[in-house]
Amino acid sequence: YYSNSFADVNDGAAAADKGELTEMRYSTGVLRSSTTHYWRVDEVGLDGAVIEGPVWSFTTAEGVENKVVRQWWSGISGTAISALTSSPDYPSNPTGTELLDAFEGPVDWADNYGTRMYGWLTPPQSGDYTFWIAGDDLQELWLSTDADPTNAVVIARVATYTSSREWTKEAGQQSAPIALQAGRKYF
Repeated sequence: YYSNSFADVNDGAAAADKGELTEMRYSTGVLRSSTTHYWRVDEVGLDGAVIEGPVWSFTTAEGVENKVVRQWWSGISGTAISALTSSPDYPSNPTGTELLDAFEGPVDWADNYGTRMYGWLTPPQSGDYTFWIAGDDLQELWLSTDADPTNAVVIARVATYTSSREWTKEAGQQSAPIALQAGRKYF
């Protein structure tokens, strides 16, 4: 059993059940920062009796400073964001992951794939900030009210497609001004 929900692991909920494993290892996929993860290993005897193990946990470190995580999933057809998010491999099993120095992915890189990019920003000074997004096919730009990814909301989107760095094709590409505080971390 594996989940970031203690109750699901402790109770053996279906959402945390990873099935019977014959190898003594399990790949969690990419883990979110600042998140506590729980796991439990039950032993199944030759007679089929189950010996329930204890629940263990670990907490991942804070997010990577000054880097953007780019993940991609190959074999995604369609242009809707739901084509990516409904994939059985999303979000835990990307085809690839890399760390970038800028919040920008490659151009004319591949066909039939979906990408997720994320990171944390810390504004150098307090004030109103405006954000833009450009991309091929549907895109959404999310920003959290703090460092927690679960507080993120859509602030800009591309409803069709734009060329690389084409910032003015669609009205929704630009966010409204957003007040950010100097030194505070945002996802």
